[in-house]
Formats: sequence, structure tokens, C-alpha cells
Amino acid sequence: MRIPKTIKLYIVQGAYGQGWEDVAASETRKEAYSDLRAYRENETQCPHRLITRREANPDYVPVTLSLDPANNAELRQEESLE
Repeated sequence: MRIPKTIKLYIVQGAYGQGWEDVAASETRKEAYSDLRAYRENETQCPHRLITRREANPDYVPVTLSLDPANNAELRQEESLE
């Protein structure tokens, strides 16, 4: 199974006087909207918004190609036989 390079996060942000600050983060949109609703109900003096952000996946392992000269020599020999 392919592991994606990035994951999509839904961020709830609040404006507390110094710009927008991250308040909560979740991986599902449904959970993020319930968090946003809770913040809007409990902190009515500050505006809140929901944004999406892509972050690096900590489980991602890049695939590296081996540039072993011995393997390349075998490939050249197979090509010359044809």
C-alpha cells in the first residue's frame, strides 16, 4: 500500500488580538466542524475559522534507487545478448 507524502489537517483558528492562532487540529472534517462549533459557542468574544493545511506525513519513507555498478553491468550484458 502506498503511503502518502503529506496528510491533510483541518485547523481551527481563533483571533485573540495578535492575528490568527491555531487552537485545534484534526484529520477529519467532521471532527473539525464539531470543534469549531464548540469554540464559537464557548468563546463568543473572539472570531474563529476553519482552514486546511498539508503537513509532512511522519510515516512516509522515501524510496531510494540503488545505483550499484554490478547491477548495471548485468543489465548491459542482457541487452547485448538480444
